Amino acid sequence: MMAVRRYNPDTLHAPAGQYSHLAVVPGGMSLVFIAGQVGARLDGSLAGDIEAQIRQTFENLLKALAAEGLDANALVQLTYYLTDKAHVPILREVRQTYLPDPPPATTALIVASLMDDTWLFELDAVAAKSGESG
Repeated sequence: MMAVRRYNPDTLHAPAGQYSHLAVVPGGMSLVFIAGQVGARLDGSLAGDIEAQIRQTFENLLKALAAEGLDANALVQLTYYLTDKAHVPILREVRQTYLPDPPPATTALIVASLMDDTWLFELDAVAAKSGESG
């Protein structure tokens, strides 16, 4: 089975946090794009504080991956959107329980707000799926 190759080349600085600078998708794999996920439960209610929202968001990501028969090992790239830089340590702590090692290529942004003012965290993702073209 083909696998995504994630790594940090010697020619780039060591990441400050858990992410890989590069993620390489081998030929013959399809990409799965996962739209912005937030800390909303199945019934639409929002998980409580920032830690609860981050955990629920990662649970939602895993459910989206599972819908395509995938798990976190299929992740190629993640983008995080936080409304407060003070929440970065919480994100770093929580994500370690959800991401493979080495982790996907990642970008984190601090934004003024998200679509709903009660959302404190959002992520979107790209995953790779073996053996299909769409």
